[in-house]
Amino acid sequence: MPRLVLYHLHYFTDIPSRASDPSSDWLRDVLLSWISSNPPGTRDAWDPYPTSLRIVNWIKWMLLKGGVSSGDDDIVQSLAVQTRHLERNIEHDLSANHLLANATALTASGLYFGSEEGDRWLEEGLRLFKRELPEQVLGDGGHYERSPMYHAIVLEQLLDVLNVLYGASDPLLDRLAEERRLLESTAASMQSWLELLSHPDGEMSFFNDSTMGVALRVPDLRAYCDRLGLATPVPRDDVVHLTESGYFRITSEDDRTLVLFDAGPVGPDHQPGHGHCDALSFELSRDGRRVFVNSGISTYERGEERLRQRRTAAHNTVTVDGADQCELWGSHRCGRRHGILSAASSGRSAEAGHSGFAHLNGSPLHRRTIEVLESGLNVRDGFDGEEEHELEWSLRVHPDIEARRAGSGVELTVDGEPLATLKFSPDLSLSVTDSSWHPGFNLSLPCPLITASWRGRLRAGFELKSSWSR
Repeated sequence: MPRLVLYHLHYFTDIPSRASDPSSDWLRDVLLSWISSNPPGTRDAWDPYPTSLRIVNWIKWMLLKGGVSSGDDDIVQSLAVQTRHLERNIEHDLSANHLLANATALTASGLYFGSEEGDRWLEEGLRLFKRELPEQVLGDGGHYERSPMYHAIVLEQLLDVLNVLYGASDPLLDRLAEERRLLESTAASMQSWLELLSHPDGEMSFFNDSTMGVALRVPDLRAYCDRLGLATPVPRDDVVHLTESGYFRITSEDDRTLVLFDAGPVGPDHQPGHGHCDALSFELSRDGRRVFVNSGISTYERGEERLRQRRTAAHNTVTVDGADQCELWGSHRCGRRHGILSAASSGRSAEAGHSGFAHLNGSPLHRRTIEVLESGLNVRDGFDGEEEHELEWSLRVHPDIEARRAGSGVELTVDGEPLATLKFSPDLSLSVTDSSWHPGFNLSLPCPLITASWRGRLRAGFELKSSWSR
């Protein structure tokens, strides 16, 4: 089986939700079976990341079902052994969300067990949070890997720690007041960021490694924040620029159109493994329905499909000479990468540029401006540089929407009813072909892909105008 599937089996993610089921005694046998089948050090099962998630899920299960019951002794003992193993194998090498998962497990286990050993785990977990959160969570509330999916995973972990912490004794709460405030303020800002980077359907956008069915949905995380009493205000300006992470959220005056625009780096310099070639890509929803979508991801297995879903052409942006904005290889590797040249907003428009193709002859630079109107969408692309180049635009359409050539443009329809008309610069060569959208791991749905191509000497500028039919 793919390693990611094995990892998910070792997470035990579904265990907590079954704790209140009166017929869930059989789950104890599942946990005991796992313990007997996976002695300490077993590959995959005892890797630090799945161990971290499993520790937290088992603790949730124990707490939600009302504490330790008859027959749970071996499970409690295994939890302690797993935490000792994790304490000796913290993922300083990978850092990023893995290190925060380690911190979550150590903190939760320390709070759960108490005693001298538990206090040591608690201290180590909170020390990691105090060191990592100021670096990993940016000033605008975004996690520095810039993946909405992993952002949501980290946010749930912080909420889980707070949930367990709130059950601690008053003296312990008083002693950990500084750490509690750090976790609360960070979680609140992360929830606000995630709401800004999500669509009206309640699901997150597909920038970098992101897809559905892995992290909690945005409304569920909002409800979790509400249960914990965390205030999570969300700005509703015409254009919200999340300056540190680099994203724009743009809405039309009538609130019927939402555009999410990526004008940020691929990820942190030392850990871009979840990054994609999606600079200047955008996603769009109209009347609560997704219209233009990035590819999403369906696999982490090394190979051509994993690379294809990370490449520039899998996103709603422009490829130059068939090259990618970043140098990708393996499953989670990235070498040369794009730099952001500028990013600014005015009215209901945003503009940014990137240098991902500057290594090519003539040093082409791509700049894009997106303007959101009540009547439609304007996208203007400019290319500085020299010499002759081939440019190719990609515009992926949601599977529920049909796209067909109509004269010099493209028409979009939903259930046979007109939705929009797209007009491109006349010197672009247009085509509509079949592609795929990936709303979950191991999921691939057919969808239309609009491509436009041009070959010539730079400098050059082009425009896409879309007008809504209703």
